[in-house]
Amino acid sequence: MKKITLITLMAIILMAGCKNSVTKDPKLTAIQDSLKKIRQKEDSLMAIAAAIAKEKQDNISAVAKVKQDSSLYADAKYEKTVFDKTPAGKVQKKHPEWSRVDCQKIADKEAWIGMSIDMAIYMYGRNFTRNVSNYGHGNEYQYCWLYRQTSCFYCKEDGIVYSFN
Repeated sequence: MKKITLITLMAIILMAGCKNSVTKDPKLTAIQDSLKKIRQKEDSLMAIAAAIAKEKQDNISAVAKVKQDSSLYADAKYEKTVFDKTPAGKVQKKHPEWSRVDCQKIADKEAWIGMSIDMAIYMYGRNFTRNVSNYGHGNEYQYCWLYRQTSCFYCKEDGIVYSFN
């Protein structure tokens, strides 16, 4: 029984000695620290690689957008070139402050309330008579052309047509 107790006691002492030597071994601790640093560097390299991949994808998207925009620009430039050759385009070339819609109406000889008297003069020419009236609220003007479907336009001093017949 003494032998069993002695052997058990020695085994416990050896195990304790081995356990302490394994955890306190400086070489093993250095290796574990090195592995930990390698894993941290690996994680940071993976994060950098992910960031580079995202930036590459963003650049590809940006290039695709520029190509699409340049295609739209080319289409718009072609459309403008075609529009400039139409009667409405020629009107807008002389009066760039007028909208395309207004220029199209002028080219079609269409009158509307809200147009400027300059637009009517452009449509029908300078062969008109102008009559001025003052009813106590400022001057009002009547511009009349002979032999036109819409022959008279009425406006105030601001030059905006408020009526025609």
